[in-house]
Amino acid sequence: EMLTWKQWSKRVNAYLARLESLISPDTIIIGGGLSKDYEKFIRRLRSTADLLPATLFNGAGIVGAAIAAARPARRAM
Repeated sequence: EMLTWKQWSKRVNAYLARLESLISPDTIIIGGGLSKDYEKFIRRLRSTADLLPATLFNGAGIVGAAIAAARPARRAM
């Protein structure tokens, strides 16, 4: 959508506030392609949780999905 950092951070802050109201996390890991630009946007984000960049950056979701897919399926009780 070609958002400015200000526009983007407003949306992300709304999401973070909602996430915090639902599950009260201690830490939120920021993944995806933007995680490599962590230093550019972290000062714009507001959270009571610690915000950390994913160490695998954009590959974090792919690696997480591969790990989940490799695990045996759990049966619902």
